[in-house]
Amino acid sequence: MNDDNIIYNDSNESKDIGTELDNSKVLSEYKSKVENLESKLEETYNLFLRSEADLENLKKRSSREIEHSVRYANKKFLLDLLPLIDSLEACLNVKCKIDEDDDIVIFYKMLLSILNGFNLKQIIAKPYFEFDPLKHEAVSFIESDEHDNVICEVIQSGYTLYDQVLRYSKVTIFKKK
Repeated sequence: MNDDNIIYNDSNESKDIGTELDNSKVLSEYKSKVENLESKLEETYNLFLRSEADLENLKKRSSREIEHSVRYANKKFLLDLLPLIDSLEACLNVKCKIDEDDDIVIFYKMLLSILNGFNLKQIIAKPYFEFDPLKHEAVSFIESDEHDNVICEVIQSGYTLYDQVLRYSKVTIFKKK
């Protein structure tokens, strides 16, 4: 009887050890699965954060592009009007005695006022003003003893649309000898 007990106890102990090994394997597998799932969760969360940031950047970029499109929608139309303004300015420059009440002067001022409402602004370019290559285009130069890089004559007015140069002022500049 004692021998049976020992065998029984041995088999019971071996069953306990086998069960512990099985439980350890299962626990190890579950831990591995949990770690794998946590890793996938972290990857998915990071992907979600990147996607959310990409979406936010897309919204901002789209908003900027829409604003830019709205802002400069009239650019072509305004460029097409510049020769009309040039013709009016040439007409005003040819007339010797121009009265402020003259119809051409009134029309010219009205046109500039309307275009100003579209944020078209004339670039200030006058003789003896400093030449600015960001606003002026030098088409010729005159040698001078006194002046250097100074506007001598404005040949054609330049214009900006908002902060962008639509057309550079064409000028003749003084260059020092």
